[in-house]
Amino acid sequence: MRELKFRAWDKQTKSFTWYAPITMPLHVDNTFTLEAKPDIIITQYTGIKDKNGKEIYEGDIYRILWGKELIICAVKYEVEARFVIYPYVKGKPVFPINGIPDSGEVIGNIYKNPELLKG
Repeated sequence: MRELKFRAWDKQTKSFTWYAPITMPLHVDNTFTLEAKPDIIITQYTGIKDKNGKEIYEGDIYRILWGKELIICAVKYEVEARFVIYPYVKGKPVFPINGIPDSGEVIGNIYKNPELLKG
């Protein structure tokens, strides 16, 4: 079972915080809902670390070797309760790749470094 961890992007301070007013009421079926202030964006830990040992979170920008080419991807959480990466080509996401290879590296995130996706 993977560790459930979250971080919070504060739109006001434009920074991540590890503590935010988050409530996680447990439902009868053992699921929970995260709630935060409107100016807070919650991102979830994927349970995977990159090749440098850095934890990979939803919203991270991830660089991987795809064949012989380095590509830039954004980490996203899909409705089917899975994490995928979306490679960006000319500033646009193209198709999802299931799973996150641990051979890549986190180079930023979509909040602090959106310019990395423009390629």
